[in-house]
Amino acid sequence: MGKTITNGELSGLAMELSMLLHAGTGVGDALSMLSQEDGYQDLLAGMARRADEGAPLSQCLREGGRIPAYVCGLVEVGEETGRTEEALSALSRYYERRARLDRQVRGALLYPAVMLVLMLLVIAVLLVRVLPIFDDVYASLGGRLTGVAGGLLALGRGLDAAMPVLWVVLAVAVGFFAAFAGVESFRGEVLAAWRRGRGDKGVSRRMNNARLAGAQAAQGYRDSKNPTDTPISGCYSIYYWMVNRFYSQARSGLRLNAIVNGSGFMVSMKLLRRQGGWKTATLTEDIEFSALCALRGDRIYWVPEAVIFDEQPLTFALSWKQRKRWSTGMVQCMERYAVPLLSRAARGNLFSLDSLLFFILPVVQVLGLLAMAGGAVFDLLGISYGLFPVTSLFHQIFFAVNLSFFTTFLGALLAVAANGKPIRPMLPAMIWYWLFIMSWMPLNLLCLVRRSTVWEAIPHTRALSLSQVQGLR
Repeated sequence: MGKTITNGELSGLAMELSMLLHAGTGVGDALSMLSQEDGYQDLLAGMARRADEGAPLSQCLREGGRIPAYVCGLVEVGEETGRTEEALSALSRYYERRARLDRQVRGALLYPAVMLVLMLLVIAVLLVRVLPIFDDVYASLGGRLTGVAGGLLALGRGLDAAMPVLWVVLAVAVGFFAAFAGVESFRGEVLAAWRRGRGDKGVSRRMNNARLAGAQAAQGYRDSKNPTDTPISGCYSIYYWMVNRFYSQARSGLRLNAIVNGSGFMVSMKLLRRQGGWKTATLTEDIEFSALCALRGDRIYWVPEAVIFDEQPLTFALSWKQRKRWSTGMVQCMERYAVPLLSRAARGNLFSLDSLLFFILPVVQVLGLLAMAGGAVFDLLGISYGLFPVTSLFHQIFFAVNLSFFTTFLGALLAVAANGKPIRPMLPAMIWYWLFIMSWMPLNLLCLVRRSTVWEAIPHTRALSLSQVQGLR
């Protein structure tokens, strides 16, 4: 198996591979050239042979057995997205920072660790050697040590009796910390074991993977922790599952932006500095930030492996209050960014075009609602415009309601199935989903006329453990 490559060596290897690939060198030739340098010749030569046989770089690294799985996974992501050089360059910077941090931590801990050991030795000498002398003096005068002093004397005698065992434990501890501080490969093995047993395996690790692959902003998979509590919480869950699969994942396949939607997202400090900080002014700051990224041509990546579980409102009244705030924010964003987005879209910025179409959706819904109302008024007044066969108002409403209901129901069913959720527990929510979606039309109309600019908290009362919410997946 061999020793694990150290952080410094990983940084150098990743950077050299990145430069060679950038120069147009093939993977096999690059590995073969690196195998001629000192250190790890057999490992790199074996990888070069596998690459010459047609294996991708990530597979070569993984089969080598001495490259961390983290590196292999990031390189595989880079290969899938066509950004292998950038992934390797990011890995090089990452492991260089880790190597530098290791040196700084060792330097910062060395002095206090030495002082702590010396202090413990002094205390041990006082307890084991000095206090018994005072006890002998008191005994010669006809007295004895009592209270705290007597307790410390007893502790010292116990330490003296256990001294052989303590010396062995001390020697093992000193050897362990000396190896941890001085041998980077040993430290890597210890830290790797710690991360396997106790380290983070969730959202932050997945987002960090995306960051190292070159993403400056990313949105994770927004799941629900209470999809079956009430039909309304189920409708919210279906809505977010639709956003996950039919919006963010679809746009990821087209190399367009996912949408930042409330929680479970990542933004790098570099991007925030480039945008002058988190400068939003609307009630839907997440959607507004997505628009700002679109205007600047910044990509928001979709990271479905980073799963968060959000709690959904339980009643229609709470839903109405929250969605009224969302609709107000959408109208505010449309007023602020419609013209800039249109200008950038006219110059070929597809991110801006996609964002603009998203913002005008409430207006399209309102126009559709007004068109329906206008058609009903014309029918009541007996006005015919001769474009379609004449049918009664009742049949028009009956057909429209049934068609929209079954279309919405099928969309909800498809969203539940596409996200791998159980269908039977979600049936009440799928039936209610038509009303949930249709209620957005009067909401958008209301917010175009009278906006709700007051932020009100939505109560969260559902307490679940991580194992319970993971059982919902």
